[in-house]
Amino acid sequence: MGTNKKKYLTYLAWFGFVLAFLMLARYLYFHVEAELDADLASDLVFAEYVSEEKNPVPTGWCYSTDLRVLNTQLIFAPLFYLIQNWHMIRVVGTLLCLAIMIGSYAWLAYNLEVSYFPVMAVLFLCPLSKEYIYVVLCGAAYTPHITISFLTVGTFLYLWKHSVSEKKNRIILLFLELLSFGAGLAGYRQLLVCYIPFMITAGLFWMFSPKNKEYIKLAMLAVSALICAMIGNFVNTRWCMTKYNVTNYSLIHLKDFSFDRFEMVINGWLSNLGYKSEVDLFSAEGLFGNAFFVIIFLTVGAAILFAWKHQRQYDKKQMLVIVYFLCMAVVFLMLYLFTDVYYESRYLLPVTIWIVPVIAILFQNENKKICTAMAGILMISCLITAFSYYNRTIINPNEEYENMAQILQENDMHEGYATFWHANLLTEISNGSEEVWHCEIQNDQFMIQNVRPWLQKKEHGLRTPEGKCFILLSKEEYDELAFTKKQKKSHVLYQSDQFVIYGFENYEDLSGYVSSR
Repeated sequence: MGTNKKKYLTYLAWFGFVLAFLMLARYLYFHVEAELDADLASDLVFAEYVSEEKNPVPTGWCYSTDLRVLNTQLIFAPLFYLIQNWHMIRVVGTLLCLAIMIGSYAWLAYNLEVSYFPVMAVLFLCPLSKEYIYVVLCGAAYTPHITISFLTVGTFLYLWKHSVSEKKNRIILLFLELLSFGAGLAGYRQLLVCYIPFMITAGLFWMFSPKNKEYIKLAMLAVSALICAMIGNFVNTRWCMTKYNVTNYSLIHLKDFSFDRFEMVINGWLSNLGYKSEVDLFSAEGLFGNAFFVIIFLTVGAAILFAWKHQRQYDKKQMLVIVYFLCMAVVFLMLYLFTDVYYESRYLLPVTIWIVPVIAILFQNENKKICTAMAGILMISCLITAFSYYNRTIINPNEEYENMAQILQENDMHEGYATFWHANLLTEISNGSEEVWHCEIQNDQFMIQNVRPWLQKKEHGLRTPEGKCFILLSKEEYDELAFTKKQKKSHVLYQSDQFVIYGFENYEDLSGYVSSR
């Protein structure tokens, strides 16, 4: 390929990356609220609390299943000192998280010695699937896990090929160990995503070439990082569990093999890659909606097949990453097949995203003309998919929260109760003006005395709302509860087909109204 033509294609690829970034930024600015839910809103509410406490991992928060150590609050919390608008914090913070994730891939790609970076960056910014849009592009929730994996493996590869005795490389080794410790300190997730699969991968390479000193060094690096991650996890289980409110993984149990779970995981991976089921085969959605999935699926399949057939031609580092990708997939498959751990298809994304370096390895090693053409097809497909998704007719399911927030502000009500599904979402969409205690419904009772210790401030369990306060219910919750059956409707502040808001002068009025029969 001529030098001028290569430069032209490179500039074109970078233009595609900038275009993809701008399309995403525009979509986030105008429509990100349509993608939000209680889980994503909880991340921003937590980040705001971190900025208040000036502590990156505050003890006064009720965490979910992971202690948030190296997580999105490190990006979002400082923005609260610079920006007053929660919507802009959401947009800017998400774009920063994505930029850091792509930067971590650049470090991995540099050590893998693979090209096509702007094409791969476009793939990162493409609305690949509903799961990817939800927890990466719009929520940024999984960007830390992906970033840590890319940084860790990239650093493994760097240290594998460089002498650790040099001062600069000792600092990089220290970075790897501290990163591993911090990842393990958050809980088991990153061990399963990164460190255990890499240890298995290094062990396999050493097992098949036991006299190769390169693989002994690789195994030692993997062991040292895994030990640091396990020390972090030990601190998490022995100390953090007593100091922080975090759900314990000891509730997970082994179980018998299940074909249903196997089918569930396979379908989850297909969904992660953009496969759309339950649609007519010969409809526009069935054919064109799944066209991008077919391109991705066939490209990944070709990457694994050619790596297997031409493994002697591939660099050892590149073969290592392909085997690592497969080991991650097997570890996750075993986890869901033989335990009762809770499953959502989005939990597979930290594995699925490794298709990007796998595709880059394919393009780096096979026929250049064909791979350049494939890279062009992939980038154009990404841009078309992004344009189609970002410019579709958008119905915002959260629009009514803005109306309710305005009504509450007009009535000088800034504290109240709701279930988890509405509490933090109202806080974010109200620009933080509404602080909401979330509690559960048991039988037909609204349990305001038992505030749920899940993704909210601990102090919500120690104090009650002050001044005028409210209860926000969905229509389904309204129909379920006993106190809503009363004939007296004087406390109904707002009612629609979807929501009901009750307003009270103080907590005593609220408590008496809810508990009386």
